[in-house]
Amino acid sequence: MFLALSIPDWPTGVAAHELPFRLLALAPRATIAARDGLAWLDARGLDVDDLAHRALVVASELGITGVHAAASHVPAVASIAARYVATSSLIIPRGSERRFLASLPLVVLAPPPRLASLFTSVGLEHCSDLAALDRESVEVRFGRDGLTCWKLSRADDSRLIFRAQPRTLPNASIDWTEFSTTDIEQLVFVMHSMLGTICNALAHDGLGARSITITLALEGGKTLLQHVGSARPSFDRKLWLRLVRRALERITLPDRVAGIAIDVDATGPPPIRQGDLFDLGFASAQAAEAAVAHVIDMQPDAVAVATRTQHVLPERRTRWKAELAPDLDEMRKGSTTDGPSAVSRQPPGAGLRLMAYGHLVLRLLPTPREIDVSAEIQRGFPTPRRYVDNGLAVPLSHSLGPQCMAGNDFDAPIAREYYQGVRTDGSVVLMFREPRPERWYLAGVWD
Repeated sequence: MFLALSIPDWPTGVAAHELPFRLLALAPRATIAARDGLAWLDARGLDVDDLAHRALVVASELGITGVHAAASHVPAVASIAARYVATSSLIIPRGSERRFLASLPLVVLAPPPRLASLFTSVGLEHCSDLAALDRESVEVRFGRDGLTCWKLSRADDSRLIFRAQPRTLPNASIDWTEFSTTDIEQLVFVMHSMLGTICNALAHDGLGARSITITLALEGGKTLLQHVGSARPSFDRKLWLRLVRRALERITLPDRVAGIAIDVDATGPPPIRQGDLFDLGFASAQAAEAAVAHVIDMQPDAVAVATRTQHVLPERRTRWKAELAPDLDEMRKGSTTDGPSAVSRQPPGAGLRLMAYGHLVLRLLPTPREIDVSAEIQRGFPTPRRYVDNGLAVPLSHSLGPQCMAGNDFDAPIAREYYQGVRTDGSVVLMFREPRPERWYLAGVWD
């Protein structure tokens, strides 16, 4: 239920500053709409009469006069009742919202002046008159604004008054009173259980962690923070345990550790990895072969083969070409050979610059994702030092580039400057810059 406070004379100074905090002490959520002269309280699960009384008391204590309160399950009905009904507080029960609006004039719906004149010209005076019409005739005669007023006259208001509460990300912590250690293996052993709790919570929500923060509480009262990130969101405990071990082996503990806390900083949908449907170890192998054989019988050119082109853009370099399908037995033999690797899609020269990372595979994003980059000018080109991806700041320890690429697409000329960056967690990313207009994009990650 929504509780609306109508405040005709909006306060200024200390009263305006104190009002949101005083209201939040009464209800779990509150929203201030100063332009509309309204303050909203989330009254779900609370005693509405008592909440309205206490809200009016707060307004009186702050010296705010002329305040009226009204509550309803429909936001528009609550705001109209608070503004236009001459009573200090009013509660409209569920199911009676439309009857409450029926006798009120259409002016309470705040139609634009032109639409208000049009309503008057056709003899519509009350909300019940407009609500009695059908949707099609209202939309044809009065347009979009008329349809909005028609919905409000029928107590149909789907606005989101309160923002969704952010979900609390998983975390785990442990403190020791009679034990402390500097042994990395002992710390990793403890974190094994903590990561299990966190990963189980992530898997339950269908999310994967992109980065976590490890807080080590030292005996001297200080804390040591260590950020650990993954190239892709994951809830795999083995993966995070390996990354945590590698991060801890790189640091030197200045004192003995007496407590550990692990917090998830950012999450994302985990990637979906598929197995080979033709693998005899899967129960689906026989059914998959029968289905493919049926498709080939119906359409011989249904099999597509990946081919590499000379397109200037890496994400468009791979093309799928339809070919006549060979015998199914030959396809089964060919399935044991390695298919086209994603590393063949890297931009020209990238393999030469990353020869030391030859065992990594470049995983290109389906569509380059725009990021914010902080860069330093070196040799006349900006060199990335950190970037922000989906609100997560990622520092770079090294950056190589640029590798300038230019060409013409069918629609517009292409000009890009590619950079390879090494994140502080050891992951290697591929990003590029478009000079005009200047924008940065994340193209892929070596994994």
